[in-house]
Amino acid sequence: MLLLVWVVGAAECNFDSAVSSGTRRPDVRHLRLELRNATCDGLQSKFMCSALNASAHSTLTFCAQPGDLSHKIGQCSPSGVRQEGNNFAHYAIARAAAAVGDLNFAMPRPHWCGLAEAHDLASVLPDVVSRVDSARVDTSAAVELTCSASKKAAHRARDAYSPYVDTSTFHDEVRTGLQAWGTCVGFPKDGDELDDVAIHVRLGDVLATGIYGMVTMPKLLAFIPRHATSVGIITQPFHRSCSESDYRSALPGLSHKIDRDACSCTSAALVDAIIATIKRRYPYMRITLRDQDERLGSYYRLALAPLTSVCQLSSFCRWPTLAAPFGILLGGFDAGDSTLVPFRSLFDFVENHTSACNGITPEAALKWYNTSLEGSVA
Repeated sequence: MLLLVWVVGAAECNFDSAVSSGTRRPDVRHLRLELRNATCDGLQSKFMCSALNASAHSTLTFCAQPGDLSHKIGQCSPSGVRQEGNNFAHYAIARAAAAVGDLNFAMPRPHWCGLAEAHDLASVLPDVVSRVDSARVDTSAAVELTCSASKKAAHRARDAYSPYVDTSTFHDEVRTGLQAWGTCVGFPKDGDELDDVAIHVRLGDVLATGIYGMVTMPKLLAFIPRHATSVGIITQPFHRSCSESDYRSALPGLSHKIDRDACSCTSAALVDAIIATIKRRYPYMRITLRDQDERLGSYYRLALAPLTSVCQLSSFCRWPTLAAPFGILLGGFDAGDSTLVPFRSLFDFVENHTSACNGITPEAALKWYNTSLEGSVA
C-alpha cells in the first residue's frame, strides 16, 4: 500500500549536516511529499521525503529509515547496516527520481560522523547534489518513478534506479567515495595491493534456505583474464566462525548470521574448494581469501579491481560491481534463472534435514560441488 500525504510547512528532516563542501544549502521552506511503502522489500517500512521548494530550484530530500539504527542507511551506525544491499536501492531510487525530475538532492544525516566512522555505501556518497540551474522542474516525473518503484522490492526495481546507476555519475561517485574512505582509514594496508580480479561469493544462510545459487566453475574461470596475476575471493569469515562455535563477528557491517547453525563449516569447505579449483586452473596466479575486511573494504575491492569484478546473485555485491571498471553481474532475482546452479539443489545430497544447516554437511556440499559446479576445468 502506498500512502501519499502533502504537508505544508517546514521539513521534519534536519538539513544542518546535509551540506557538502561548496554546495549551497537548500531552502527548507517547501511542500513535503511523503511516500510510504508498507511492504517494501518485505523487511520493514521505508520512507522517502520529497521536499519541493516554493522557488524554481526544487529539492528532493531522502530521509533514511527512522526505525532501528541497524536498518538505517547513511547514518554511520557502528554495527553497519543490516541488509544494506537491499536498502541501498532506496538511495539509488531517490537519486534517480531527482535526476528525472531535474531536482536538487539532499540526504540529511542527523548523526553524521565523517568518513573515518562510515560503514555503509551511502555514507561515502554525496548528501547534497545540485542538479540544474533552470526554472523548470518536473516533480510529476519524480513522483511517478518513486511510486512505480514501490510496487516491488526496491533492489529488484531496476527500471526505477537505472537512471542513476547506469550513468558515469554513479560510477565516479562510488569509486571516488570509496577511495576517499580508503585514504582516510588507511585501506588497503601498505603491502596489501588490490587483486586484479575480485570475486564475491555469497554463502552462509542462503545454503540452508535454498535461495540464490552459484555459477559453475568453468563459467566463473572464463571470467578471469589469463593475464591476471591475482584473484581475491571476497566472502565472510566462515573459517573463523566454524572453528569458534560461539563466534560473532566484530567486523563492522557483517550482518548475515554466520554462526555454526548458519552453515559456517559447510561454507568454509565450499570456499576452500573454489580456491583449489582456481589454483589448479591458474597455478601462476596469487589467490587470496578476503574474509577479514569490513563491509566498505569489500566494496572497495569490488569497485576498484583493475581487471574484473564478479558478482554472483547477491544484492550485497551488486552496487560496487555495477560501478566497477569491468563488472560482471551473474544471475537475476527471478525464479528459474538458468545462469546459476540454485542452492536448493543441495537438498538432493542431504539425508537428515533436521540437523544444523538444514542437514547440509560439508561432505554433502562437496559432493554437490563436484557433481554440479566443478565440471571440466582443463
